[in-house]
Amino acid sequence: MDHRTALAEAVRLYKAGEDDAAHEIVQSIDSPIGSYLHGILHRAEGDYSNARYWFVRSNGLPRQLGIDADALTRELQAQSGVPTPDLSKRLAEELDAVLRFSQEV
Repeated sequence: MDHRTALAEAVRLYKAGEDDAAHEIVQSIDSPIGSYLHGILHRAEGDYSNARYWFVRSNGLPRQLGIDADALTRELQAQSGVPTPDLSKRLAEELDAVLRFSQEV
């Protein structure tokens, strides 16, 4: 599976509620965008320390996309890991940003 297809499939699976399958795919994507998506998945699971690790490995990609991933992590932590509808919407926007980025590269 090529890089773009893997990213799209991981996002599709995550949105379909197949978190484990999405995570399995994203683990094989060794790039800043793959690391960023990996961080998104961990943050969505409430695994904030692991999410931060992957965000660091993304080499600032969220900022390049205009996303403050650190702020979203802080907001999710304040919600005790239970995203409000607004935060869930922001996560969806990040996933869409990953897809757009992957189509451009």
